[in-house]
Amino acid sequence: MATNEETSQSGKSGGKRGINGCLVLILVLLLGGVIVYLLSVINSQRYYLYAKDGQLVIEQGLFLPVGSKAFVPADGTLYEQYAPLNIPAGEILPEKSTYSNLGELNRRLFGLLSSWTKKSMAEKEAKAFDKAIYYVDRARRLSGLSDDQQKELKGLRGELAYIDGERLVKMAFDDLAKALKSFKLAGELGGSKHKEAEKWIIEIDKRLDAYRRLGQKHAPAAALEAFDLPAPIPALKEEPPVAAVETKPVSPAEEQEVESAPPVQAAPDAPQEPEANSSEEQPPKDEEQPKALEAGASAPAPNEELPRSPGSL
Repeated sequence: MATNEETSQSGKSGGKRGINGCLVLILVLLLGGVIVYLLSVINSQRYYLYAKDGQLVIEQGLFLPVGSKAFVPADGTLYEQYAPLNIPAGEILPEKSTYSNLGELNRRLFGLLSSWTKKSMAEKEAKAFDKAIYYVDRARRLSGLSDDQQKELKGLRGELAYIDGERLVKMAFDDLAKALKSFKLAGELGGSKHKEAEKWIIEIDKRLDAYRRLGQKHAPAAALEAFDLPAPIPALKEEPPVAAVETKPVSPAEEQEVESAPPVQAAPDAPQEPEANSSEEQPPKDEEQPKALEAGASAPAPNEELPRSPGSL
């Protein structure tokens, strides 16, 4: 009997140990599962930034304790914002950097994009300017930026807008210079549009001169060298128009004064001889004509009366 009781007691104690072992194992597995879950959550919220094959690559952690994949935002419109980006020549990045949340990643991305934008703006090539615009466009879509970064972003956008305005002015200047050459050639060759070409030459040359003076006044020396303004083209000389003679209206009082004025007598063709005294005898008429002709006077007209002397009255 004693033997059976001992056997039963040992069986009960062994069963308890087995149950306790199973419970411990279950607890360990549950705890391990919780740990794996928490590690997976933490890893899924991590972002990785590194250089690969000359591109800046952004990855997001997998929902596993380890591992990552290319970052694909839930909002499809932001896909291009985090797409692989070509690294400018001469830039060196660390092999791989880790960020605990998207805000940290965006602030780091802004620092890189801002630096690359400034270097691109310092160059004078059109391709570099297009890159700067692309960098700023990606930077302005980033969320979670600090106040200082927001202020810096506004400044970069303002500088790019100014440079773009200079480019447009230079393009307009070049187009006007080409148009001026064409009009000048049309004026030299002549044709039915000769006068119109001269007018265009004068007007365009004025505007080119205004652009040139404005650039010299406001643009720095480095910008003027990049502006490359052509020299002014002399315009064709335009003859000054003949001034019109202004006529003043005559008042009624002036008209009445002109009508009441005595007529003006025309001076005789031949000079008159000075009047002689009444006591002196005048020579006959036949002798006066030869003397007048000899003196160079013209003969009187048939209907014109010769001057009479006081003695002949």
